[in-house]
Amino acid sequence: MKSVRNELDEKGPGILVTLTVLVISSLTIMANATIAPSLPGLAVYFRGIPQIETLQGLIVSLPSLAIILTATFFGLMAERFGRKPILMVSLLLYAIGGSTGLFVNDMTSLLIGRVVLGVGVSGTMTVATMLAADLWTGQARVKFMGKQAAIMNLGGVVFLLLGGLLAEYSWRGSFGIYLLAIPVMILVWYGIKEEPKKKNEVKKPKIPLDWPICLKIGLLGFFTMVVFYLIPIELPFLLKTIGIDSTTISGLAIGSVTLASVVTAMNFQRIRNYLNPVAIYAVSFFLMAIGYFTISNAVVLPQIFLGGMFVGFGLGGIMPNQNNWLMESIHPETRGRAAGILTSFVFTGQFASPLISGAIKSVTPVAIFSSFAIGLCIMTVFMLPTAIKKPQLKGVEDTL
Repeated sequence: MKSVRNELDEKGPGILVTLTVLVISSLTIMANATIAPSLPGLAVYFRGIPQIETLQGLIVSLPSLAIILTATFFGLMAERFGRKPILMVSLLLYAIGGSTGLFVNDMTSLLIGRVVLGVGVSGTMTVATMLAADLWTGQARVKFMGKQAAIMNLGGVVFLLLGGLLAEYSWRGSFGIYLLAIPVMILVWYGIKEEPKKKNEVKKPKIPLDWPICLKIGLLGFFTMVVFYLIPIELPFLLKTIGIDSTTISGLAIGSVTLASVVTAMNFQRIRNYLNPVAIYAVSFFLMAIGYFTISNAVVLPQIFLGGMFVGFGLGGIMPNQNNWLMESIHPETRGRAAGILTSFVFTGQFASPLISGAIKSVTPVAIFSSFAIGLCIMTVFMLPTAIKKPQLKGVEDTL
């Protein structure tokens, strides 16, 4: 087993498997926001419904609630029944729930569809994290998780752009993007192979989950998403204060953050060779703080883009770091539960971000971007004592 794993560590799995896991990952992190360009047209279509503005918000946020409630369950199911069947079911739910806007004519059905989408995203993202840990080890895993994070962010940009283009023709158009999960199912069917269970295999006692490390990394994931989602929530309003009302420029400014994160994520392996996981968080939070201070004091558009790039550079280091740190710190047989917990924390952060930023704005005269920058600086200082330790990469998991 050791020699097989050493070879895997050097080469990794084949191209088809690598492509499959990357494509799966691209469907996840920004799935909620894919239909954002359709919201104005949707509001017109359902204009006779009371409180349509509130319901619009639910259309975007309901998937996050479903993910928060079901991610750990999917992790448990993937541990018990295997990655592939759970992933296939999740992708089917993703396609069915996400595409409901193509054919339903009432708000209740649309909201139910968004819940089903969230359940699908929950299973898809959880299993994608598990597969990255199962199929790659050591340096190969570090390199792949950087690529995975880059593809997640890039996929979000591409899907938002496609959603905008399709929404030009009809508000229903953006919902069609979720049907991409169907060809991905075909790719999973041929690309992911699970080891058959041995007959008469003695049932092993369930390995307890390392809760302290799961909660530590989960809370950091929560904090990261709370901070990052300030960009799509508040940046359009900040742009208006400096005289920019264009939704296209607003979209480009938000997209530039994500694109900058791709640069850091693609170089994650090099970064990890020099910095331990806590140091990566410290540097990333500091970069995001610089970005938010820059945005807060911006008076012209180039300052917004510059600040956004710093935020993106920080985000690009955090996403692969949290997944790799968690997967290398836990027992392989607990990956499902751990991945589900991390997924729940990440999407709880997304859901809580507008609530937290709104509460901060109501109690402090300091600009919201400056407030978050101060919080990031405090986190950076808090992590410095642990961050100065030398990085250590775990080797091959011979327990697999």
